[in-house]
Amino acid sequence: MPSNESLQSGLPTLPEVDLKSPAPIDSLVQDVVRGLKESGACIIRNLLDREQVGHIMQDMKQFLKTRPDCPFFAQEVKVVGGLAGKSPTFATHVACNEVWQKVLTHFLRHPYGPYWSGGKQYVSYSGVQLGSSAGLQLDPGAKAQDLHRDDTAHRTWNGEASEYQIGRDSCLTSLTACTATTSINGATRVVPGSHLWDYNRPPPPEGQGAVDALLQPGDSLFILGSVLHGHGENSSVDEERMVLGCGACCDFLRQEENQYLAHDREALQQLPSHVQRFIGYSTFEPAGGTANWKDPWQLLNPNKEYEPMPMNTVEFTPERKEKAV
Repeated sequence: MPSNESLQSGLPTLPEVDLKSPAPIDSLVQDVVRGLKESGACIIRNLLDREQVGHIMQDMKQFLKTRPDCPFFAQEVKVVGGLAGKSPTFATHVACNEVWQKVLTHFLRHPYGPYWSGGKQYVSYSGVQLGSSAGLQLDPGAKAQDLHRDDTAHRTWNGEASEYQIGRDSCLTSLTACTATTSINGATRVVPGSHLWDYNRPPPPEGQGAVDALLQPGDSLFILGSVLHGHGENSSVDEERMVLGCGACCDFLRQEENQYLAHDREALQQLPSHVQRFIGYSTFEPAGGTANWKDPWQLLNPNKEYEPMPMNTVEFTPERKEKAV
């Protein structure tokens, strides 16, 4: 697994996986998982091709003409929220990219149970859902963002760990480049290994310990919700840095972006069923997410034949008890 070259001498590097590799997709996914467990972040080369990047840029164009009222970001940052409903290419090829979805399932499929229902015990597994989707354009003059963790949105709190264990993360984020991201125009900075730190430990001082994720258009940076990161300063004269943010979380958590008000309903109806469900039009087990006691997918698609969700609950049998010990 090659690593991202850092312009900052002496700093650790970020692992990389190239999706143009001839290796089977499950092998590539395992490489990504390994990189995330070791560093908290992994660069994915060639997540999108140039044509797909162009389609998404075109879809965002009209929304970048004016800066929305968004106090969370500086004046030099333009944000296109609700991107999954504005760009079908983003929804299908970024949010529901096969590698991304497999990585999410690995980290966010948490078991609950065994719990009793009547005379039997069951185990339910969490699914994954879209947390937020946005285009983020960093204009010249934008200052560096404070190093932070995305899992603050879900009030996750971890102690120090010597090695990674599933269950530590409640969310992940992908940041996919539409333009080259460099140390000059504000590439995302990551603190490798900080996903294993005690959360009482402060971020490193400015300029120490953070590595720039250097991307070309179509490349993506996958990060765990537990890793410290933040965009850098855009000190260029005329370079705009554009990345596509896609946050995802366990399906029993509240989404960071309100997916039911952020998107045009008719636009969502044109998307494939699995994309609609990832956006949030689904239920979660053992029981939750219904609308008038129905699967919300049915209310979004009243004229379509119902497509039930696969079950994520299994009976906790004696055989499963032995495996769990």
